[in-house]
Amino acid sequence: MWGRVYVLQVDISKYFQSIHHQTLLDILKRTFREKEVLSLYKTIIETNNATGRGIPIGALTSQTLANHYLSEADHFVKEKLMVKFYVRYMDDMILLGPSKHYLKDILVELKRFVETKLKLDLNPKTRIYPASQGVDFAGYRTWRTHILPRKRNVKAAKRRFKSISRRYAKGEVGLEYAKSRVFSFIGYMQHCNGYCSTVSALKYLILRRN
Repeated sequence: MWGRVYVLQVDISKYFQSIHHQTLLDILKRTFREKEVLSLYKTIIETNNATGRGIPIGALTSQTLANHYLSEADHFVKEKLMVKFYVRYMDDMILLGPSKHYLKDILVELKRFVETKLKLDLNPKTRIYPASQGVDFAGYRTWRTHILPRKRNVKAAKRRFKSISRRYAKGEVGLEYAKSRVFSFIGYMQHCNGYCSTVSALKYLILRRN
């Protein structure tokens, strides 16, 4: 097995706004045969958009279409580039390799595919680094031995809970409002190593009046 693991973290620039309509429709045609379904998708994709690019952020159909669009990249990475360790969440891709040189070669091929076949550009945030630094992916920072929450998520939560605590003490928000925010964050934290300490701290901070 590899002595040292490296990470290629790929991000698409302005992904939702850049999705190419005709390319998306061509991909859908290879999946769906029903003319009515394709016609409906065409209407959804092109309504209120004459630029030929972009799908609305936040729409439920957009989440499905955006995920489907990059499935082409999934097949390319796994079947053409033969990358064994690969995962994608929407437009954020993680590829693992035994060296920077190996991943640089992979990046050249993947960049060419994304630009020519999918008509997208890679974000400058795309980079190669040692896995020992921790992989920032899907809301967490992951190492081989442990998982931690993103620092910015924790800082934002601290600010949010201080505000909720003050408003709750003044009677501006009710217990159910406070509890829903607390339990949402607890749900996030239970998937990493900060769960136990977070539960104790939040229970004291938000629910101490009870």
